[in-house]
Amino acid sequence: MRFYFIIYLMFLFLIFPNCGLSVQEIEDKFNDGIKNYSEKNLDKAIVNFTEVVDADGDHLPARIMLGKSLYYKGDYEKALKIFYKIDDDFSGNSLAKNWIGKILIQYPEKLEESKEYFLKSIQFDDNQIDSYFYLGRIAENKGDLKSALLYYNKGIEISKKSDKIFKSIKSIYDKAGVSINEKSK
Repeated sequence: MRFYFIIYLMFLFLIFPNCGLSVQEIEDKFNDGIKNYSEKNLDKAIVNFTEVVDADGDHLPARIMLGKSLYYKGDYEKALKIFYKIDDDFSGNSLAKNWIGKILIQYPEKLEESKEYFLKSIQFDDNQIDSYFYLGRIAENKGDLKSALLYYNKGIEISKKSDKIFKSIKSIYDKAGVSINEKSK
């Protein structure tokens, strides 16, 4: 009988692996991490996102934010491991590929590998402005100015879409009698 009880407990741990945290607690910790990240409290953000990932390893936004926090903290190796794992788990995730490229570009000997990740990133999502920027930089540094201009121009094309959105938002603020500068205070 005790054997079955132990099997039952093991089954529960497999089904509910979130270390006792409720879904709400996980989301609260994630939101705390976002707040800390936004306020540049990277050490606290890393703790928050690590707690979320430990409780729910499938929480993709927390995994991405943990990788980004580690990157901006300067811990490229840990960030790279996280983004490689995301890429393994979600092979079509263009953001993970972009971040892998962004980390690898820090190492001159990994420039070609970095380029491959940027190219894969834009294959999955051709709106990755960072990928076009870095591909342009790589081409420019190699003296391939034609390719550099093509990549930069594609980034500008995407950026113009953002400018249209900004102009529409500004129009709404103007109609409401509020300036964007006042809103951001």
